[in-house]
Amino acid sequence: MGAFDASLGALEIGILISIFLFGMVTVQTYIYYRNFAEDPRWMKVMVASIWALELGHSIAVAHTLYIITVSDFGNTRNLAYPPKSLFASSLLSGIITPVVQAFFAHRLHQISRKLWIAIVCWFLLFLRCLSIIGLSTTGIISNDLVAYEKKNGWLIVTVLTTGAAADIVISGSLCYFLLKNRSQSFNEYVFALWTDGGTYQVNALCNSTVVLIDRLIALTLQTSLLTCLTTLAMLICYLSMASNDAWIALYVVISRIFSNSLLASLNARVDLREIEKHTVSGNRSRARRSARMSASVPMFEPIGAEMQKSRTPPRLIDSDSSDPTFTQQYKISGDTEEGRSERPSEDPSWA
Repeated sequence: MGAFDASLGALEIGILISIFLFGMVTVQTYIYYRNFAEDPRWMKVMVASIWALELGHSIAVAHTLYIITVSDFGNTRNLAYPPKSLFASSLLSGIITPVVQAFFAHRLHQISRKLWIAIVCWFLLFLRCLSIIGLSTTGIISNDLVAYEKKNGWLIVTVLTTGAAADIVISGSLCYFLLKNRSQSFNEYVFALWTDGGTYQVNALCNSTVVLIDRLIALTLQTSLLTCLTTLAMLICYLSMASNDAWIALYVVISRIFSNSLLASLNARVDLREIEKHTVSGNRSRARRSARMSASVPMFEPIGAEMQKSRTPPRLIDSDSSDPTFTQQYKISGDTEEGRSERPSEDPSWA
């Protein structure tokens, strides 16, 4: 029974988890098309293609489970000669995973503006896709799992290694460049608070950007950590426990993890837009309250650049002054009376 536990038992658990995760993929796909009908056509086609491939993958692994546990129940030969549908599911998984990783590499290029990093990731994913196509085709032809693993062991290691390397590079680079952008936005936010003098728009925008980047970093860690750990666990299981099918059970599940990560990152834009909306609205309300409190008393305004050149000393300003040059020489921070300062623009949209 130990052999069944390590091989058939592990494979059955992996297939059941995979079917459950396909349900999550279906729900997230529905949410995506309901909320993001305005997305580019290529992105909607990509999501539809991934769902269709996942459906085919689910049918293939369900057929494998049915053959092993129902049609040929008790036939130990199935452990060494599994159904061809198992290798077909491997082929579909080998297409889904590189497509999802290629999308994350594209996002990395948009954030970092460094094309060479994305090219390295795309090259690794291209190698992985070719290797999986070769492995799956060979498995369908031979249909002998033991001989298949002995003959193509180096190619299996290549697939797992390139996938793990690409996943680590993409996840690590995304976190690095998001943290870098956060640091720059935080410095701009602090500078805006320090300088004052009509900097409401910069203040609100920078504060909103910092909050959004924090949320993006948390989302990247949540979605990439599971994929990285699963890829590394699959590589470790194959190298240390090649005699059983534990690594195959993980391989059956891994495409679902990547698909859910992709859809979760796309659907999270709803929460990100809400965060941006509430952050900017909160800053606007605080600025208006501050302006109402400061408009009722005389105030000194900081000397501007033009006044410093003319060496004109600051003068006491009455908020009720009718001087037509008042709005040109001095600014009141925040959203004050009409004609005294510029109103902030509409909320910046998050791309």
